[in-house]
Amino acid sequence: MASTAAGKQRIPKVAKVKNKAPAEVQITAEQLLREAKERELELLPPPPQQKITDVEELNDYKLRKRKTFEDNIRKNRTVISNWIKYAQWEESLKEIQRARSIYERALDVDYRNVTLWLKYAEMEMKNRQVNHARNIWDRAITTLPRVNQFWYKYTYMEEMLGNVAGSRQVFERWMEWQPEEQAWHSYINFELRYKEVDRARTIYERFVIVHPDVKNWIKYARFEEKHSYFAHARKVYERAVEFFGEEHMDEHLYVAFAKFEENQKEFERVRVIYKYALDRIPKHEAQNLFKNYTIFEKKFGDRRGIEDIIVSKRRFQYEEEVKANPHNYDAWFDYLRLVESDTDAETVREVYERAIANVPPVQEKRHWKRYIYLWINYALYEELEAKDAERTRQVYQACIELIPHKKFTFAKIWLLYAQFEIRQKNLPLARRALVILNWSYNCENLIGAESCMKNSWNLHQKTAHRGLNLLSWRPSWGILTEPVPYMSWLLASPGWTCLRFFGSPSLTLRLSKRNTRKQETFTAGCCSGHSTLRSGSALLSSSCLLEGRRTCQDAGRFMKRPIRQCETVRRRRRE
Repeated sequence: MASTAAGKQRIPKVAKVKNKAPAEVQITAEQLLREAKERELELLPPPPQQKITDVEELNDYKLRKRKTFEDNIRKNRTVISNWIKYAQWEESLKEIQRARSIYERALDVDYRNVTLWLKYAEMEMKNRQVNHARNIWDRAITTLPRVNQFWYKYTYMEEMLGNVAGSRQVFERWMEWQPEEQAWHSYINFELRYKEVDRARTIYERFVIVHPDVKNWIKYARFEEKHSYFAHARKVYERAVEFFGEEHMDEHLYVAFAKFEENQKEFERVRVIYKYALDRIPKHEAQNLFKNYTIFEKKFGDRRGIEDIIVSKRRFQYEEEVKANPHNYDAWFDYLRLVESDTDAETVREVYERAIANVPPVQEKRHWKRYIYLWINYALYEELEAKDAERTRQVYQACIELIPHKKFTFAKIWLLYAQFEIRQKNLPLARRALVILNWSYNCENLIGAESCMKNSWNLHQKTAHRGLNLLSWRPSWGILTEPVPYMSWLLASPGWTCLRFFGSPSLTLRLSKRNTRKQETFTAGCCSGHSTLRSGSALLSSSCLLEGRRTCQDAGRFMKRPIRQCETVRRRRRE
């Protein structure tokens, strides 16, 4: 610094940069590092080699190195690499006792360090200190029993020393901790190396209990099969099937079981296994099972077996369709047609119950037209295939109760129900069904109702079809003017009432004289002696005017009520 006469310091002037434009040649940090590497400015020459010629120089060298190692350890005791380097250096000088001391000091710092235990034991094994190595391994597996590497190296050391019993004892101690699967396989392979098949079987028995997976049961069975114990292998498979039950079924177990039986030429057992599994395992989980079953049938099966496979595949497809859309009634029809042709009655009923449970969500007749045929097919199946009349009647009644009659109804159901009751010789229920049908449709289906029942005349006089032509209904006129065949049996049936059969709130029946004369002729020639029919004949011959009564609002309630004759019929019967 410069000083003035007054003693004050003067600050030198800082040179100002006049040109602040960037330099033409730019130097980057990467370039600086590259130049330093090329010139090797930071490399120091290696220290000169030192030759130790006497004991004093060696002791000085050891002292310096130990001081360095101890300083490093003192700076940071938790760095295990410093301890290991120190111990290895002592080992290189054949100072085994000093190396042991260093390892023990390191274990006091961090006894959970796996590398430290391994280096310590390896040092003892290198120097053939077997008992010391056993002691270290024993301490290691006691301190850290979940470290599999200790167990593997301990058992391997004992086996290499020829101490089979000691190695087996170590394995047994290991198995008490229920280790992972590979440990069990190592133990089994150890026993097999010394031809101890019975011991290996005992280990497998414990293994499948500790690790009850399907693959382990399969390995156990294949072990028995490999050593030609086929009966034991079959028993293992059967135990596995029983062990997992129907709640935890796995296709791999049944595929392996079937392949075993196939190798033993037990083809019927194979077929039973496949069918049992396919009936119980969900279809989306049995793709591999189905594939193997198909291959088996193509190799050893007949035409019927191949058809069964195709049916099973189609059934799976239909199940997927109805699961995706339960109101797809066409898929239900195809599915039901398939199960009716191939399965037992209980299975068919189960599928029918599932189908009819999908009631249309809207009470409109156009949505019910396909659905109602499920009930019809169900009833026909129960009557024609299952031969169960009571169940058929229950199906019809359940269908009738389900239909919302206040909004719409189905004449076909009533007609089929009436036909069924006639076939069962239960005329009162059939007549009531037809009465309710004609009330619901205002007598428009009367001709159809009579024509569908013409074959039931064998319950009465068959000759009645020849003589009488009663009257058909003309809804637009409100009177009976034309002949209708096959109605005469109703007039001859007990409990007949003209009023209730044709009745509606505005109905008037007028009978012409021509039809009255035909009725008299028929009554005199064919049905003489029948009091009820004579009463009906007298009623017709009197040309009386019958007024209808109010229609019953509740069809089910009416079917439980007895049919009463009109006053005119009762009066004529008394006469």
